[in-house]
Amino acid sequence: IDPHIELEIETLGEEFGRESYVPVQVTIQNKEDFYLPLKLIFTKAPGVLGSNVKNILLSPQEESSVFWIVTVPGDAEPGFVYTTAIEVESMYGDTATNEFSYAYGYGTMSQHEAEEIIASLQTTEETEYLTDIEIECSTDKEFYYSHETATISCEVTGELEGVEVCF
Repeated sequence: IDPHIELEIETLGEEFGRESYVPVQVTIQNKEDFYLPLKLIFTKAPGVLGSNVKNILLSPQEESSVFWIVTVPGDAEPGFVYTTAIEVESMYGDTATNEFSYAYGYGTMSQHEAEEIIASLQTTEETEYLTDIEIECSTDKEFYYSHETATISCEVTGELEGVEVCF
């Protein structure tokens, strides 16, 4: 099966000190000509701040990014450089992996600094939602058997100029 998406993961920085907070960017490209709901799961990391699951809805051919913050262990010993893997997986089985290094003597990034880096990269999408439109649907029967065809009637009311509706 051809993959629905292209998936890439990268840290926003190269070397991190112990007990750092590492900003991670996951870039997703919808390769389809239809909307694609997507669940991403962070599957490998030394530690993930907050939930390791994110949901996103991609428009046809849209490229978007989601962000996580990964925590670095505090047990790095002087004189050693550690390399750790990070991995994210989609609900469709797509996987992206990368790695980063941390060590005792490297610069430490605070949680606030990591959050500021992410905030500077996130795009704010201003969407005007259609709050004055109502959709009311009903069926001709309350229950159906599997061999029956359901008839659903919907009425859309409100300011509909320039609005496309599909079910």
